[in-house]
Amino acid sequence: MLPIAWTRLLVTACALAGCVANARAADSPVRATVMLVHASDAAWRAEYRLSEPVDAIELGPPIVEYRASAWSLKSPGLSLARDAAGESIRGGKSFDRAIVEIADYAPWAHDQYIPIDRHSDGGHAFYLGHLMGSVRQGTRERNLLVTFELVGLHGENVLLAEQANDDQGTYAYFGPQQAIDAGAVRLVVDPQTPRWIRDTIDAVVAPVSSFYQQAFRRSWKASPLLIIGAGRLDEPGFSIKGGALPGELFFKIAGQQAASGDTQLRTMFEQLVAHELAHIWQGLVRRGGTGEATESWIHEGGAQALSLAALEVSGLWNAQAAIAFKAKLHAECVQIRTAQAAGQAADRSREAYTCGYERFAAYPTGPVELWRRLLAETERSGAPYSAAMVQRVSARTTSGVR
Repeated sequence: MLPIAWTRLLVTACALAGCVANARAADSPVRATVMLVHASDAAWRAEYRLSEPVDAIELGPPIVEYRASAWSLKSPGLSLARDAAGESIRGGKSFDRAIVEIADYAPWAHDQYIPIDRHSDGGHAFYLGHLMGSVRQGTRERNLLVTFELVGLHGENVLLAEQANDDQGTYAYFGPQQAIDAGAVRLVVDPQTPRWIRDTIDAVVAPVSSFYQQAFRRSWKASPLLIIGAGRLDEPGFSIKGGALPGELFFKIAGQQAASGDTQLRTMFEQLVAHELAHIWQGLVRRGGTGEATESWIHEGGAQALSLAALEVSGLWNAQAAIAFKAKLHAECVQIRTAQAAGQAADRSREAYTCGYERFAAYPTGPVELWRRLLAETERSGAPYSAAMVQRVSARTTSGVR
């Protein structure tokens, strides 16, 4: 078995930091404009302009040592603080302006968004969610609703997902490339990315997107932005980090075996792309969707089931490939359940994908019709997806695609 590491990070309803803030803060948000300036090749400047004074900007947990080592507060009296609650910008008195100088930062962890991904042609994918969060005014904590203004270097192209200014963390691209029309997505690819990755995107995105669009009768307002970076290609193994964000897909390819593009890797990447596209459709609702109360098996197991349906119906996978994938998920779920029953260590992160798929596969409704009903119900009620909602809509008798 190849040493393959997969990291899938999903944000469908709100920014990683802002989601928690929204749940905590019933007050109206404090609005802010953040001008992010690409100041020089490896240097950035973020200028916060807030609608009212605050005592602190709460940024959430540390991102490796990104803020501690790459951020420098330039506003007099302000500094970066860290405590048990996370990192924050604060000072001795209230403020409504803050300027942060940021240096390129290479380290990343598998359970966090890469802060700044530098491409081999000098382009950058900059994660805006790490600039977002909540604010504190005395004992009150309120959401920080950010509008971004992006300024690139002279002659540099700047690309941004439409949802970036809807309180949802996404990546922004700064660099020499124009987005390529890849059918259903706008594509930016690091030139050192192995060619088979681009070939797989070309083969999978259009038919899978067409399947989801027809199945759910929903379309994007604007084509999602797909950013693919590559690095650490001299390290052993193979890994893909990233996943679905609002209106965007982001992947980071790493490891020596990325060059091989063998059948196993291609099959895994086909399924990953179909899975992450399913997440975007899970979030195509005016209200509701994925919330804090949503158990991870619902969106991850649901995306597994939808990806399998999409790959089969589109003809990208034959029956043999689908059967093999189902058997792999089943075996992995059994292994996890057996370990749990014996009180042994089990990979809980995979449980949502494998056993979650099994739960969706057990419903006679079929995953496509079930998710069509879930989308309609969450939008109608405004309630987030939940196990109770899955059970309730699965019991309905309306006919639909299986």
